[in-house]
Amino acid sequence: MKTSWLGLMSLALSVLWPGAASAYLMATQTYSNMFERADVVVIATPISTQVSAVQLEVDQPEEIKKLVTTVSTQFKVAYILKGQLDGTTFNYLHLNRKDRKPFSGMFGAVGTFFIDFEVKENKNKSFILFMTKRKDGSFCPAWNFMEGFRAIIPVQQDGDL
Repeated sequence: MKTSWLGLMSLALSVLWPGAASAYLMATQTYSNMFERADVVVIATPISTQVSAVQLEVDQPEEIKKLVTTVSTQFKVAYILKGQLDGTTFNYLHLNRKDRKPFSGMFGAVGTFFIDFEVKENKNKSFILFMTKRKDGSFCPAWNFMEGFRAIIPVQQDGDL
């Protein structure tokens, strides 16, 4: 029987640290794969954020689902790198923790993969967003919602975008 190094590490981690057993393996992603997967790629700045009634599909146990909420962030477009948008603003649906606590813990901890555009560090910053267009006209990360931040890249600003 052939056993992978990663499999052995996962088993050892779950035995030595039972709380880590709920963690899951993250798939490797590259910029070119993300760009290909996305319908639209933009550089944009968040304008406002609010909790949304839309339920994004989350393939997680109920105790995890209870901790997250869908958030709608309106963005102002600075530049379109791929695809088309109608207008200069759009709504981006993503997940966040209901308690809005910042990142804590190891990978796999709830909240690790979310971004809050309302916090001081993210307000008025621009981001590259890899997005998939939804039937309702809004957009969401072109990646697993629980790892949505992987489709969001902060942009260093040296002036107004």
